[in-house]
Amino acid sequence: MTKLKKYFLVILLLVYTQFLLAQNQANPLILHDLEDNHSLTPFVEVLVDEKAKFSFDEVRYSQKFGELNEKTNYKATTHWLRFQVKNQSKLDEDFKISLAFTDSVDFYSPVGTENYKKTQSGDLYPIEKRDVEVGQIVFLKLYIPRGATQTFYMRLHSSTAISQSFKVQALKSLRVFSEEVFTLRFDKARLYQALFYGGLFIMLFYNLVIFFSLRSISYLYYVIYILLVIVFLASNSGYLVEIFLPNSPRIDLYIRFLTTPLLMLAYLTFSQSYLKVSQYSKKYALIINGLQILLTLCGLAMAAGLWSVGRLLVIILAIISFLYILFLAFYVFRKGYSPARYFIAANLLLIFGGVLYAFPRFVGVVDNPITQYSVQISVVFQVAIFSLGLADSINLIRKQLAENILLQERQAKEQEAERNRLIADQNRQLEIKVVERTAEVVEQKELIEQKNKKITDSIRYAKRIQQAILGSEVEVTQRLGESFLYFSPKDIVSGDFYWISSPKNGVEERIVIAAADCTGHGVPGAFMTMLGNALLNEIVDEDGITQPNLVLAELDKRLINLLQKQVSDFQIADGMDIVVLCIDKKAHAVEISAALNPMYYVRNNEIVEIKGSKFPIGGSHQKEAKVFGLQTISTQSGDCFYIFSDGYQDQFSPEGQKFMKKRMREYILSIHNLPMKTQHQQLAQTIETWKGDKGQTDDILIIGFRVA
Repeated sequence: MTKLKKYFLVILLLVYTQFLLAQNQANPLILHDLEDNHSLTPFVEVLVDEKAKFSFDEVRYSQKFGELNEKTNYKATTHWLRFQVKNQSKLDEDFKISLAFTDSVDFYSPVGTENYKKTQSGDLYPIEKRDVEVGQIVFLKLYIPRGATQTFYMRLHSSTAISQSFKVQALKSLRVFSEEVFTLRFDKARLYQALFYGGLFIMLFYNLVIFFSLRSISYLYYVIYILLVIVFLASNSGYLVEIFLPNSPRIDLYIRFLTTPLLMLAYLTFSQSYLKVSQYSKKYALIINGLQILLTLCGLAMAAGLWSVGRLLVIILAIISFLYILFLAFYVFRKGYSPARYFIAANLLLIFGGVLYAFPRFVGVVDNPITQYSVQISVVFQVAIFSLGLADSINLIRKQLAENILLQERQAKEQEAERNRLIADQNRQLEIKVVERTAEVVEQKELIEQKNKKITDSIRYAKRIQQAILGSEVEVTQRLGESFLYFSPKDIVSGDFYWISSPKNGVEERIVIAAADCTGHGVPGAFMTMLGNALLNEIVDEDGITQPNLVLAELDKRLINLLQKQVSDFQIADGMDIVVLCIDKKAHAVEISAALNPMYYVRNNEIVEIKGSKFPIGGSHQKEAKVFGLQTISTQSGDCFYIFSDGYQDQFSPEGQKFMKKRMREYILSIHNLPMKTQHQQLAQTIETWKGDKGQTDDILIIGFRVA
């Protein structure tokens, strides 16, 4: 008896629950006519799932469903919908439910009396994974036997900003299509769409060919406009995602929205160019520029996530832009620009197509292929008429050009005659002046040649003085043994100099040799070489300082004292880069110190670079204390030492390439086994070949010797 009571209570509870559900559910959508589509929104109940945690079983028996109205929380990411549909037609029917702007949809349709089947779809699903493979909008299959009334559930989830922005439109976009109406609207319509897009592509390629032929900027703007029309319509009709982006439907939705401001920008740019607004009114042209800026800002706002607001503003600006351009077309036509009549006709035709498309929807008349595709038909004719208008404008331009050419030719002949008369008069006056000036030029030329000869002779004499001070190549090579001195000034006198210490009392236990590169070349550099030579004579030969780092320190101090005599706030920054090398015959060693310039020595077929300090000799802008390092190398028989300026490595080729330090180092290594005189010849020949007909870049100085 107790068990019977329990069973009775359970049955009573189930009946009561079903009674409550029946009381809470809205009236069903009753389908009589299978040749139409019906709005499902008035028959929908909504349950807001604010935390997106409800399961289907919880929702199925929930009593919290309410009406879909302005009090509904549209900001939530998840909503459950419940609705009933009754099929009172005479056939078992497959219906389709349409839904827009929803990332994902879980659709629960009854199977039998108690069970439900779950189907998933949505804007983020690839086309092939959707319940109905249509790209324009999300469709769900809805099977209802004749005479049956069934309850359905939908879970709508929005995870992206664009879907959330249009949540209100999504919840109010539900429609039910019969199979016949769906086939007519979305399958059979593809033939008309193919003809439509075919016509647009023909016009696109036709005008593209004309653009490449005429190079008219108006045709380029027009081609861009047609291309954006195709992209805009193809994305809105779903063909873009079906053909090109089946696995990326969300990208298609972005293109659908962002193409609208781009299309209007192209329309304004083409209209401004075609109607030649700037020629007729600068003020009206500025208004077009303002509209273009506003459309750009709206596009950026949508790209930043303000999809709903941006789309609304773009639609408003599109209407304003369209009406404004139509006004401008009438304006320039009245000003005498005849091609504007094509523009007016094309836009009026587009307006007529839009009215024809909208009229049946306002008055409730049954749609037909003409009204259904009136906008697309008018777009095709608009594009064709625009093409005729462009051709007419080109012909008008050609006619104006021909008239201008005739006028220019007539003016050119008159100007030529006047110019010939003036030239004849000027020639007579010039002949008189030429005779007078020729005598002056000859006199000045002789004076310049005399002064130039004196200057050149002075510099050549200075070269002899410089050479006498530096000493001869024979003197240097005799002191160093097997060695060479490669000295090639860029100008007559040199800014590079070499120096070798004088023997004391015929004893040469320590030989000091230097290779220096002074600031500048030519005459300014030559003066510095004289100072450097004189100071080295004082430091080494008179004061007996032979340790290279001490020589450099003393040279730096004396040169600065000599040159940096301050006058007002001006200081001389001249100086030199130098390598000083001391050969200690008794210790069989070489001591080296350098300011900026490096030196090389080769031992056992390996070349070693000894870098100089980072300080030059002289200069007035050095803030930190100068320290010149000292390196001592114990020599071995066959060691080859090379000191030099940077002129060799800085030489340019005719192609503008430098010889570079690395190439110089590798070349020295490749020839170091040759006799020193042969190395001299090879170095000179190589750099001559390198520079070709290019002038010498800088003074060149290289000293090399081999340890016996």
